[in-house]
Amino acid sequence: MSSPRSTTTSRLGRFGLGLTAMMVLAFLMAPLIIIVLFSFKSSGDFTFPITGWSLKWYREFFSMQTWMDALRNSLVLAVSTTLLATPLGTMAALGLAAPNLPGRRTISALLLVPMIAPVVIVGVGLYFVFSMAGLTATLPGLILGIPRSPFPSSW
Repeated sequence: MSSPRSTTTSRLGRFGLGLTAMMVLAFLMAPLIIIVLFSFKSSGDFTFPITGWSLKWYREFFSMQTWMDALRNSLVLAVSTTLLATPLGTMAALGLAAPNLPGRRTISALLLVPMIAPVVIVGVGLYFVFSMAGLTATLPGLILGIPRSPFPSSW
């Protein structure tokens, strides 16, 4: 049986952890909230307090074909890489979890190369391979080149 003191300490610890998590979340979300608020300003300056509210910038965004093309490309890219990377990553994880997989260490090393190699090296390598395949400056080339670690190799 636990003592009343350890229960109080446990509750304080959970409260402290929850409070810390909420503060970190607020710190991370603050820039996004500010940008969203500024997106509804009627003027184009970045000053507080916000004097006028408007949907002007959203109307302008959705009325320009250039932005719509960029939005379409971004959505196609996001959906395609998700549909490609999720099953491939799941199959790789399940396959590497099998203890008797032949060539397990080699496959694991090949999967880790994009995360270990510097971004510039991977980019130049992809460019040479994609230029031979005719995939430079194409959406399929961009889709195939995206799935990699988001962290710089120096981390």
